[in-house]
Amino acid sequence: MRNEDLSFFESKDFKESLEQYESALKEGRTVYMDADELTDISEYYMVNEREEDANKCIRLALELHPDATDPQIFLARQQMFHNNLAKAREIARGILQQDDRETRFLWAEIYIKEGDTSKASEMLMQYYQTLQEDQAQFLYDSAGVFMDYEEWEKALFWATKLKDEYPKSRNADMLMADIMVSCGKSQEAEQILKEILNNDPFSKEGWRLMAEAQSGQERYLDAIDSIEYLLALDEKDQKGLLIHANSLFHLNRMQEAHEEYVKYLEQVPNDITILYFDSIALTNLESYAEALNQLTKAMVLCDKDSLEFRHICLQACYLMSKTNMFDDALTVLEEAYQHGNTEKDTDYYLLKGHIMLETQNPLDAEECFKKALAFSEDVCATTLTTAIEYAENELYERAICILETLLESDMPDKEARCMPYLAYCTYFVPEHANYKKYLHLAAQCNPSLTEYLFAPIYPGKPISEYGEI
Repeated sequence: MRNEDLSFFESKDFKESLEQYESALKEGRTVYMDADELTDISEYYMVNEREEDANKCIRLALELHPDATDPQIFLARQQMFHNNLAKAREIARGILQQDDRETRFLWAEIYIKEGDTSKASEMLMQYYQTLQEDQAQFLYDSAGVFMDYEEWEKALFWATKLKDEYPKSRNADMLMADIMVSCGKSQEAEQILKEILNNDPFSKEGWRLMAEAQSGQERYLDAIDSIEYLLALDEKDQKGLLIHANSLFHLNRMQEAHEEYVKYLEQVPNDITILYFDSIALTNLESYAEALNQLTKAMVLCDKDSLEFRHICLQACYLMSKTNMFDDALTVLEEAYQHGNTEKDTDYYLLKGHIMLETQNPLDAEECFKKALAFSEDVCATTLTTAIEYAENELYERAICILETLLESDMPDKEARCMPYLAYCTYFVPEHANYKKYLHLAAQCNPSLTEYLFAPIYPGKPISEYGEI
């Protein structure tokens, strides 16, 4: 759902309806509410992953209002959510009010899900041409339907039509900016948003989109400035907290990023993706036990046959090895590849090799790394990962040997990718002849990675002064 749809759940009217419904259930009283109110509550439950509660509420809506349109539309969309398109069509055909605008939007969604966006757009256009009122709102909502399914070309068509036919519409520019941000046209979006914010500096949506546009251009400091305006207006804005956290993450300000992720997770505790990203931030802070705790929550929530589950398991294995839970790490590694009948691959053998190094078994690790290379579709990248594994386990001379070999290969951007690690490893080899040379080259060809690796060694020093102590 789009931000404006989600914001409805924060409105006074909705909160009063939700309180009325939940209080009646808790006290065992009979609930009588309008169909649209009960449908809104069902949608709220679905958004918050409480499908059983949603089903209970929508059943009540149908018992009280058997011919009402809104509950039927909810049921059809629920079937689409579960990819049961035939059932969604069946429910849609059974709606009595086929000329209701929301029913038309439902059919548009069904056509989009079936892959026929042209039919969806044509059907909406035919309906639009019959309207005598609320035409601007219909154009706006039509663009929103295509946005919900990331059909940006069609969304842009409807947004442009709104802008052309209703140039004074307050929503047209914001809609256009939203689409531009979503389809990667960040610079164009930023120009629109500057004008919007000049006219309304208290626009939360304007600041949110501005931050997204700046993030899309990797201008994370600017994005933080913009999102701080939004959070000053609403310190609990969920998307604002995420943009803030992700911008800090990209700037390697992991402690601050973690603090923002925590604020977001207080509101959305079951967001698997953010639990994963918070664990990465905590891993960078070497708070391995806390990072593992976040991943454990994500593993419980995640579909066991999904690729996402495997990625979470692999990160969990890494953290288990870091906390000396080696048997558990190997068990979880095997579990990650049992679900979904996934064949063992490069990632499997790299991680098993990592665990072998952590358990002081370099010979077993080397066998794993050989198998990883045999499965690899990018031998140079896998070789670099192997070198980094040796470096992390303080086997610096072995890592140096691999990295120097890579410098003789045809690896793309080999100096930028290898030189910082070569400098780092040679630092730990007493009086290594090439340390100063590698450090100088690393600072030139990849200053950000060099600074990341050497900041703990030269705290508070600019990169130009590395190696002078």
